Amino acid sequence: MSLDPKSLERLRELGRKLPKSLPVNKTSSSQKKPSNLHIIETESSPDNLFKELINVSQDGTIPPHLIERMKEIEAVALDKQIIEKRKNAPETTDKNIFHKKQKTKRDTQMDELYTEFNQILLEEDSDQSF
Repeated sequence: MSLDPKSLERLRELGRKLPKSLPVNKTSSSQKKPSNLHIIETESSPDNLFKELINVSQDGTIPPHLIERMKEIEAVALDKQIIEKRKNAPETTDKNIFHKKQKTKRDTQMDELYTEFNQILLEEDSDQSF
């Protein structure tokens, strides 16, 4: 997509007026979490968060914003599990998949041939008994 020169200049002007992004502080895992935050706000394990939510709730209800947080944390954990499974699973290439399909096709053909052979033998047996 191309922009006309007037639109392009307007975008550049708006870009100059936008505030600059704040520098991102990379916190190390050894740093402690701020003490003014509740464990529900800082917990990253879905199981532990669920336990904490149940402990904090007096009547068993959980506010919608905390349910959303729980869903987000579970989605992240599920993504991590899928990535780990893919890393640990043996690699399957298209060639391996092709050979597996080919083998299955051959097995099916062999089964059909054995069935036909058995039918021929049964027919011969029935012809000889008369």
